[in-house]
Amino acid sequence: MAKWRNTINLKDVLGDDEDDQAVLKVCEAAIPALEEIEKKEKGYLENRKPGDPKPVDEDIIDNLHQIIEEFKFIKGSIISGSNPDNFGHESWCEALNDQLTELYDLGDTSTMYKSFFDQEKFLFVA
Repeated sequence: MAKWRNTINLKDVLGDDEDDQAVLKVCEAAIPALEEIEKKEKGYLENRKPGDPKPVDEDIIDNLHQIIEEFKFIKGSIISGSNPDNFGHESWCEALNDQLTELYDLGDTSTMYKSFFDQEKFLFVA
């Protein structure tokens, strides 16, 4: 069974609403939580101390950073009243769903693999 290196809890802000305010609420919850994970993981990579977990591959941190930037873009676009059609999305909810899919895929990345039943995955999105 997989162990999770990091966890982010979005279940309290994810709902059935698809309007811009619901999307904004998810972004406002996700951004600081993901930035904290990014900061922690960069610390393991750049300033490893005895007892710290083994650093993850730098590509994982880069991908996390890109997802954070996309969440910030969605948030800023909603606040400024931008039209999602101008950015290739039918709605900001669609844009959010795309980024959540990216986040789930990144979270499922193995950071330590001993066997199928004994592996560590990067991020659990609850």
